[in-house]
Amino acid sequence: VMKTISLTQLLSTCIDSGRQGCEIIKNFQKTGSVKGELKEGGEIKSVVTQADIDAQARIIGALRQTWGDGIRIIGEEDQDEGTPNLEGTFLNKHILKETSLEDEEIPVEEITLFIDPLDGTREFVEGRLQNVASLIGIARNNRTLAGVIGLPFPDGTTESDVMVHYAIADQKESAGSWPTNESGTDKKLHPGVTILTGDSTNQVLMNATAIAMSISEDAHHTILGGTAAKLMKVATEPDCLAILHFKTELWDTCATEALIASKGGKVTDLFGSSLVHASNRPFGNIFGVVASSGSSKMTKLHDELCSRMRADPESVHQIFKKWLVNEPLSPQAIDVARDLDGIPFTVAKIQNQLLPNIDDNRVLLKAYSVPESGAWRGMMSTGGRILLDWKTNEGDYNDLPSSVFYKRIVMADLPHARDKLTSAPHKLIRDVRSYQVDTSFLTSRACQQGLIKEAGLRISKVFGSDLRPTAANLSPKAQ
Repeated sequence: VMKTISLTQLLSTCIDSGRQGCEIIKNFQKTGSVKGELKEGGEIKSVVTQADIDAQARIIGALRQTWGDGIRIIGEEDQDEGTPNLEGTFLNKHILKETSLEDEEIPVEEITLFIDPLDGTREFVEGRLQNVASLIGIARNNRTLAGVIGLPFPDGTTESDVMVHYAIADQKESAGSWPTNESGTDKKLHPGVTILTGDSTNQVLMNATAIAMSISEDAHHTILGGTAAKLMKVATEPDCLAILHFKTELWDTCATEALIASKGGKVTDLFGSSLVHASNRPFGNIFGVVASSGSSKMTKLHDELCSRMRADPESVHQIFKKWLVNEPLSPQAIDVARDLDGIPFTVAKIQNQLLPNIDDNRVLLKAYSVPESGAWRGMMSTGGRILLDWKTNEGDYNDLPSSVFYKRIVMADLPHARDKLTSAPHKLIRDVRSYQVDTSFLTSRACQQGLIKEAGLRISKVFGSDLRPTAANLSPKAQ
């Protein structure tokens, strides 16, 4: 039974399978057999073709034949069903053997492959072939690790050869192409900043676009179809920022985030929180996506856009009313008030944490807010004060807290922590252990009962914690 897998060998096979998927898509176009059927409610954007289905079957089938059933694969078209028997077909594990990429052995259970066999199906059906791509993303412990972006029609025609781009997210300048493309693709669409969006009329997206345009004095707005097409522009052309709609899925962003990150760019949701590519995530990128090219200028624009979106009460209410309930009266640190999986807290979850084992209709947490004025985003942690809006019968539960303090530490989301991984990994291990000690002490009976109740010391009452340390024998990078 395979316990670990080589990163460069896995990425090599994804490159090979991505190329094969692209060849299938290309052949459909050449034979003139492109015909689409609508999936979701008859919307043209949800079209699916036989090319989608056949390309995914080939990609997943070849990966399964090479690596077995132990590796977790999530595909867009009906998950991992209906893959063909490709017995005797093995993918090339050594495409990247002669490169300078840093390799490592990764436990198989930590890996998930996200596959979008044909991104831009609407573009494919309507003939905008240059916007079509095949995506294979590699996630490790819910974060993007590496990705493959296959282009069946690099120049927009069937005459050019298939091109496959690849990258490892945390290895700067790891981006490459297969076959090797010496000419590169970096170029400007035009002078100044380019704001890329689709043609959605969603009011929140329109607000975000208007805000981005107002921040930069030299911005130009360009409408471009296809998620991968927009994100490839961000990765390969300077001074680009893309704003994606709320229906993109994890297989749309896993591979492309790796390419952007490897070039120093940034990808978050529309409110500044890191994307989470977890196999069990209950929804896709429902908080939107914003991606920016790798420069201090674009990072500043990215961060300012997210900050202003958090300060826009209409946008925050439209996207987060399921969690916050009430429309906010002030800017909200909604990127901070999330669990370790990046999901906002529900009022029920907060109430259950504060009042465990109490099922009493005389008390109800109606809503909460997370004012930006009470939040911080530090080098090694984030946090803020959550204000609570209770509903109780008069005279009942008079000692309910009006607010609670929340501290969140997710190392993968903190740029300073990621930098420490390279510059001082031993300090990162020390930090993790110190957080474990802090949490263990504050949640202990000795602290909460002995020191607070019996000795009368003024120490914060801890309502709960969620500590997910990795195995102590793992390397800092693995942790």
